[in-house]
Amino acid sequence: ALLNSARLRVALASNQGGIGHKDRNFDWERYYAIERKMHELLTREANAHVDAVFVCPHPDYDRCACRKPETGMFVAAQQRFTFKPERSYMIGDSDVDIVAGERFGLKTIWVRSGNARGSASGSQAPNWEAADLYEAAQIIVNDLGQNAEFEL
Repeated sequence: ALLNSARLRVALASNQGGIGHKDRNFDWERYYAIERKMHELLTREANAHVDAVFVCPHPDYDRCACRKPETGMFVAAQQRFTFKPERSYMIGDSDVDIVAGERFGLKTIWVRSGNARGSASGSQAPNWEAADLYEAAQIIVNDLGQNAEFEL
């Protein structure tokens, strides 16, 4: 809700390799049921919304251009929303999220409630660390407020 109140676009980039994996009992139908539930909870519990969700359904062994830490989902988001990466943020809970954000030129925030850092090669330290998504949203709003190029 904090990012929505600041009139910022919110997009998710999610690796969902189980969809494309032959040996997993996970498909688009199950994925969309989970996504619908997420949208319902955001609306009902937080009065918030996500503007777009970008999904990579490929397993890691496919070596596609969209699976993080590659930047294909960010390219798709940029084509849809026309944003400047250096003025945008990646909030993530794993090293692949941070690496993908760095590769695309985004400011990065690692959420400590997720996975331990240090598992992906090529990762620099994130620009910030946050205890949870709310703290990450506060960091973004504060950073934008301190930068004269941005107007809320």
